[in-house]
Amino acid sequence: YYSDAIQTVNLHFSAYSRSMGKGSVSPAELQKLIRGMLYSSTSIVSVKAEKLDFTYNFGISKRVPVIFDGQAKTEDNYYLSNIVCKPESVTIYASQHVLDSIKEVYTDYYVTEEFSDTLEKFIPLRKISGVKIVPNKVRMLFYADNLTEKIVEVPITAINMPNGMLLRTFPGHASVKVVVGKGNLASIKPENFRATVDYKEVADHPSDKCTVVLSLVPKGVVKATLEKNSVDYLIEKHE
Repeated sequence: YYSDAIQTVNLHFSAYSRSMGKGSVSPAELQKLIRGMLYSSTSIVSVKAEKLDFTYNFGISKRVPVIFDGQAKTEDNYYLSNIVCKPESVTIYASQHVLDSIKEVYTDYYVTEEFSDTLEKFIPLRKISGVKIVPNKVRMLFYADNLTEKIVEVPITAINMPNGMLLRTFPGHASVKVVVGKGNLASIKPENFRATVDYKEVADHPSDKCTVVLSLVPKGVVKATLEKNSVDYLIEKHE
């Protein structure tokens, strides 16, 4: 038997659907359906599928966010500044108990080539058994920014000071070397950082110098390091 036309096998849903949103067609039943479409002299040698399984529901769905799974690699002296997924969420169809168990869906694992400019990729979503995902792929935008350095002078603040005591540091500011993308450079200001010395540590471990800790770094900074992590100090007592 030979035909250029692709013929369709029509199944009666009610005959093969079961409870819990699942159904199946056995190999014997599938061969019977196909045999009815062939010439009487034609015989079926083999059917590759052991059985035909399917899932269904009656339009039950919900929206869930999409999570990128993979690695985004930038060229030297660049860093990944942002990842945007379009759409940010997709619709999933499944039975109610399956829907309740899904909080997000993931892309297929994907590793980008090294890039230094905005990179656009269409990435399929990871399949989940018994779940239909619409759409089944998303548009991912990977943004790269050129790295640059900046020195920020941050005021040093003493913490855990008892009443009537004052701790002065020399110098009064800490020099912080910041590595940041050029796109964020203008937003990096001293007041967004916090450099501290702890009076309790000074009192418990007296020394000629006290340790400076960089306790707050703003979002967007790739790396921040103190040029000096200890400074001279003076403790004053006020009546």
